[in-house]
Amino acid sequence: MKLLKISFGILQMSGFWRPPEWEGLKKWLYNFYTIFMIFILYSVTFTQLIELLRSIENVDEFINNSLILLTTTNACAKVLNILRKRDAILKMINSLLIKPCCPQDDDERMIQRQYDIGIKWNGIMYAALTELAVFGVIMGSILKDSPQRDLAFKTWLPYDYKKSELSYWITYIHQLIADALGSFINISYDTLVPGCMMQTCAQFKIFKHRLGKLCKIPYNVHTISQTSTTNFLSNEEIQQIMEQKVVADCVQHHLNIFEFKTANNIFAYTIFFQYSVSLVVICASVYGLSNVVPFTPEFTSIIIYLICMTVQIYIFCFYGTIVTYESIDMCDNIYGMDWVALNNATKKSLLIIMTRTSRPIQFTSGHIVVLCLDSFNKLLKLSYSAYNVLQQTG
Repeated sequence: MKLLKISFGILQMSGFWRPPEWEGLKKWLYNFYTIFMIFILYSVTFTQLIELLRSIENVDEFINNSLILLTTTNACAKVLNILRKRDAILKMINSLLIKPCCPQDDDERMIQRQYDIGIKWNGIMYAALTELAVFGVIMGSILKDSPQRDLAFKTWLPYDYKKSELSYWITYIHQLIADALGSFINISYDTLVPGCMMQTCAQFKIFKHRLGKLCKIPYNVHTISQTSTTNFLSNEEIQQIMEQKVVADCVQHHLNIFEFKTANNIFAYTIFFQYSVSLVVICASVYGLSNVVPFTPEFTSIIIYLICMTVQIYIFCFYGTIVTYESIDMCDNIYGMDWVALNNATKKSLLIIMTRTSRPIQFTSGHIVVLCLDSFNKLLKLSYSAYNVLQQTG
């Protein structure tokens, strides 16, 4: 994929994104690899769920088990979403590589390059934060659990894994692979969705650049009339033809940008699930912090986990806000153009575009919660309220 290379690269490595050009034996082998990785992830999630139901009488143990289960369940939901919506995702990304969305001059290529660099560095920083947390969890488990032949996470198993060294290590490595796999899924998905939002912002910037060409047409016509030796058309007719072409391209581009919001339909329900998971995890993590000794390894692991889960939902809300602001700014940008220099037909077309931009693009969580910084603040407040309830009942 030419766009969002980090996201699709990690998905491909994890077994959940087969390159579209792969056919024949490579396709079948990769499909088998996908099935194998799904088994690793979903089997661990299923055994954790059974163990959670078995520990329902112990509140502290139930909360600890639920944190791990929610994380793996969230990864399972993301995998399912990507596999089910593969064709829609491909169509959405490919639409950015053809006209009218693809850059058509040096200025537009520069705009696209700036956003691509921003997406790349956001992905690198988020991946570093997530993998740092996972590395800490895995190394802590290797040093603490493996010498005592304990598992990294509490799960129900249909056999006694302590009966032999082989059964223990197979089970233990299975858990560690599933944990690492879940982190790869979270990195790819949590950079893919904001990446789509940033690509929407890039399209708005390119669209504004193309609208700016309208104001230059009258001056270009004047220059052409002075240098041309033919007078088949008047200056007004030349201006009208040139403006009609630019406006037609802009209208088509504007329609394509609003069609690109189908990204919201692709990811909405999974984002809502993550939004709900973040609510529970933030609340439970803060509750867990209040019950452990500060600056111990357990305290540090909870802090890192809490930061990762908070950042996960924050980046969705942050870039959702940016998309909405860019969409609203489109109307102000059109209003600030030199309307006097344009002909009446062009002005009417611009008024139609302004009317459409009065309803900005908004990314939502399950078509219920709008992804914006205000929603993020409400999530933190709700988590704190739930924490107070837990403290009072505890």
